[in-house]
Amino acid sequence: MRIIGVMLLLSSLGVAQTTAPAVPVAKVAVIQFQQIVSSTEEGKAAFADLRKQYEPKQKELKDQSDDIESLRKKLQAQSVTMSESARADITKSIDDKTKVLQSSAGDAQKLFQQAMKDTYQKLAEHVYKVMQEYVDKSGYLLVLDASATQSQVLWAAQAIDISQPVLAEYNKKYPVKDTKAGGTIKQDKMDIDKPSVAHQNLSDKSTQ
Repeated sequence: MRIIGVMLLLSSLGVAQTTAPAVPVAKVAVIQFQQIVSSTEEGKAAFADLRKQYEPKQKELKDQSDDIESLRKKLQAQSVTMSESARADITKSIDDKTKVLQSSAGDAQKLFQQAMKDTYQKLAEHVYKVMQEYVDKSGYLLVLDASATQSQVLWAAQAIDISQPVLAEYNKKYPVKDTKAGGTIKQDKMDIDKPSVAHQNLSDKSTQ
């Protein structure tokens, strides 16, 4: 009874138990940034156009490679019956054409990779802006890039992965017109298992 009386007295005097204010929980998200850049409809269209621009050069390099291979087969097949001077001429021709091919392929590869890099950088800037708008609107305080080479993200729940929502927002903001159908290209879900198209080589098709 004495304890109850003390509690009632304290209550009547306005003494109440206080609790510490709740600490707000920071919202954290992860994103597959590089894959988003390559998976946007605008990005897929831009990289496809870029590869198409370099198709003539690919064909030129393949034709040069086929010519060299043809000379090698001829030298191998006729080496026994061929005169020494003729064999020397073909060998020199193979060496000269190989040097030209290597030089041309190297120059073309550098130009292609730089064009891919420039295209990727432009798209990445747009993706970053869209991501900023999305996280600001959603109240996220921290976003980790799970696609970075030195990423420290070992595992993350699907619930905090904002890759698909950001991709959807990007495609909505930057729609790509389908000139054949007269509408917008259908938006597919991002395939994070596929390598970035920005890392593909010019020589991929010519070596097939």
